Amino acid sequence: MRSSQTILHYLFTTLEYNIGFSIERIGQLKLSQGGIWEELNNEEALRYQMVDSHLKQISGNVLLQRPGVYKIIWHNSFSYMKPKTLKYRLRLLEKQSPASDPHYSVEDLFTVNDLNEKEEQAYKALRQVYPDFVPIVKIQRSPK
Repeated sequence: MRSSQTILHYLFTTLEYNIGFSIERIGQLKLSQGGIWEELNNEEALRYQMVDSHLKQISGNVLLQRPGVYKIIWHNSFSYMKPKTLKYRLRLLEKQSPASDPHYSVEDLFTVNDLNEKEEQAYKALRQVYPDFVPIVKIQRSPK
Protein backbone atom coordinates (compact mmCIF):
# COMPACT_ATOMS: atom_id res chain seq x y z
CA MET A 1 0.00 0.00 0.00
CA ARG A 2 1.43 3.33 -1.05
CA SER A 3 -0.49 5.88 1.01
CA SER A 4 -1.90 6.24 4.50
CA GLN A 5 -5.61 6.17 5.25
CA THR A 6 -6.29 3.49 2.62
CA ILE A 7 -9.24 1.16 3.02
CA LEU A 8 -8.78 -2.55 2.38
CA HIS A 9 -12.04 -4.26 1.48
CA TYR A 10 -12.14 -8.05 1.76
CA LEU A 11 -14.77 -10.56 0.71
CA PHE A 12 -14.39 -14.32 1.00
CA THR A 13 -16.09 -17.64 1.51
CA THR A 14 -14.95 -21.21 2.03
CA LEU A 15 -16.59 -24.44 1.03
CA GLU A 16 -17.49 -26.85 3.85
CA TYR A 17 -15.40 -25.62 6.80
CA ASN A 18 -14.63 -22.49 8.83
CA ILE A 19 -11.24 -20.76 8.71
CA GLY A 20 -9.09 -18.36 10.72
CA PHE A 21 -8.50 -14.87 9.32
CA SER A 22 -6.24 -11.93 10.16
CA ILE A 23 -4.38 -9.01 8.57
CA GLU A 24 -0.88 -7.82 9.51
CA ARG A 25 1.43 -5.02 8.45
CA ILE A 26 4.95 -6.35 7.95
CA GLY A 27 7.36 -4.27 10.02
CA GLN A 28 10.70 -5.40 8.57
CA LEU A 29 12.19 -8.30 6.64
CA LYS A 30 15.62 -9.45 7.80
CA LEU A 31 17.82 -12.03 6.13
CA SER A 32 19.11 -14.43 8.78
CA GLN A 33 22.52 -16.08 8.76
CA GLY A 34 20.89 -19.24 7.41
CA GLY A 35 19.66 -17.32 4.38
CA ILE A 36 16.02 -17.32 5.50
CA TRP A 37 13.95 -14.14 5.56
CA GLU A 38 12.37 -13.32 8.92
CA GLU A 39 9.54 -10.92 9.60
CA LEU A 40 10.15 -8.51 12.49
CA ASN A 41 7.90 -6.07 14.31
CA ASN A 42 4.68 -6.97 12.48
CA GLU A 43 1.64 -4.92 13.47
CA GLU A 44 -1.85 -6.29 13.78
CA ALA A 45 -4.30 -4.56 11.43
CA LEU A 46 -7.15 -7.01 12.03
CA ARG A 47 -7.06 -9.36 15.02
CA TYR A 48 -7.13 -13.12 14.37
CA GLN A 49 -10.64 -14.52 14.38
CA MET A 50 -12.34 -17.77 13.48
CA VAL A 51 -15.07 -17.18 10.91
CA ASP A 52 -17.88 -19.42 9.70
CA SER A 53 -17.17 -18.53 6.08
CA HIS A 54 -18.65 -21.83 4.97
CA LEU A 55 -22.07 -20.73 6.24
CA LYS A 56 -22.05 -17.14 4.95
CA GLN A 57 -19.88 -14.82 2.88
CA ILE A 58 -17.52 -12.77 5.04
CA SER A 59 -16.84 -9.16 4.08
CA GLY A 60 -15.47 -6.10 5.76
CA ASN A 61 -13.26 -3.05 5.57
CA VAL A 62 -10.05 -2.24 7.42
CA LEU A 63 -8.57 1.26 7.54
CA LEU A 64 -4.84 0.84 6.91
CA GLN A 65 -3.29 3.72 8.83
CA ARG A 66 0.24 3.56 7.44
CA PRO A 67 1.85 2.80 4.08
CA GLY A 68 3.67 -0.51 3.85
CA VAL A 69 3.31 -4.18 2.99
CA TYR A 70 0.26 -5.88 4.44
CA LYS A 71 -0.29 -9.60 4.73
CA ILE A 72 -3.77 -11.10 4.51
CA ILE A 73 -3.73 -14.46 6.29
CA TRP A 74 -6.22 -17.28 6.13
CA HIS A 75 -5.28 -19.72 8.90
CA ASN A 76 -5.88 -23.45 8.65
CA SER A 77 -3.40 -24.35 11.40
CA PHE A 78 -6.13 -25.57 13.74
CA SER A 79 -7.40 -28.11 11.19
CA TYR A 80 -4.72 -29.47 8.84
CA MET A 81 -6.78 -32.59 8.17
CA LYS A 82 -9.68 -30.59 6.72
CA PRO A 83 -8.56 -28.94 3.48
CA LYS A 84 -10.29 -25.69 2.60
CA THR A 85 -11.43 -24.25 -0.70
CA LEU A 86 -11.24 -20.47 -0.51
CA LYS A 87 -12.87 -17.92 -2.82
CA TYR A 88 -11.85 -14.32 -2.21
CA ARG A 89 -11.67 -10.78 -3.52
CA LEU A 90 -9.50 -7.96 -2.16
CA ARG A 91 -9.75 -4.29 -3.07
CA LEU A 92 -7.93 -1.14 -2.05
CA LEU A 93 -9.74 2.17 -1.84
CA GLU A 94 -7.33 5.11 -1.80
CA LYS A 95 -8.07 8.79 -1.37
CA GLN A 96 -7.48 10.73 -4.55
CA SER A 97 -5.50 13.94 -4.76
CA PRO A 98 -6.03 16.67 -3.86
CA ALA A 99 -6.60 16.02 -0.18
CA SER A 100 -9.77 18.13 -0.31
CA ASP A 101 -11.41 15.55 -2.64
CA PRO A 102 -13.38 13.15 -0.41
CA HIS A 103 -13.80 10.52 -3.16
CA TYR A 104 -12.02 7.19 -3.27
CA SER A 105 -10.67 5.35 -6.27
CA VAL A 106 -10.90 1.58 -6.39
CA GLU A 107 -7.95 -0.56 -7.34
CA ASP A 108 -8.22 -4.32 -7.49
CA LEU A 109 -5.21 -5.90 -5.84
CA PHE A 110 -5.38 -8.89 -8.14
CA THR A 111 -7.51 -9.72 -11.15
CA VAL A 112 -8.33 -13.27 -12.17
CA ASN A 113 -5.97 -13.04 -15.14
CA ASP A 114 -3.15 -11.59 -13.02
CA LEU A 115 -3.45 -14.41 -10.53
CA ASN A 116 -3.58 -17.07 -13.22
CA GLU A 117 -0.45 -15.62 -14.84
CA LYS A 118 1.51 -14.84 -11.68
CA GLU A 119 0.53 -17.50 -9.16
CA GLU A 120 3.67 -19.59 -9.64
CA GLN A 121 5.84 -16.45 -9.41
CA ALA A 122 4.15 -15.60 -6.11
CA TYR A 123 4.75 -19.12 -4.77
CA LYS A 124 8.38 -18.94 -5.88
CA ALA A 125 8.84 -15.61 -4.06
CA LEU A 126 7.16 -16.99 -0.94
CA ARG A 127 9.46 -20.03 -1.01
CA GLN A 128 12.47 -17.69 -0.99
CA VAL A 129 11.24 -16.17 2.26
CA TYR A 130 9.68 -19.38 3.63
CA PRO A 131 11.59 -22.35 2.13
CA ASP A 132 9.13 -24.92 3.49
CA PHE A 133 6.11 -23.03 2.13
CA VAL A 134 3.40 -25.34 0.81
CA PRO A 135 -0.03 -23.90 0.04
CA ILE A 136 -2.63 -25.68 2.17
CA VAL A 137 -5.62 -23.85 0.75
CA LYS A 138 -6.88 -24.57 -2.75
CA ILE A 139 -7.81 -21.25 -4.33
CA GLN A 140 -10.80 -20.85 -6.61
CA ARG A 141 -11.00 -17.38 -8.02
CA SER A 142 -14.35 -15.72 -8.34
CA PRO A 143 -14.83 -13.66 -11.50
CA LYS A 144 -15.76 -10.02 -11.03
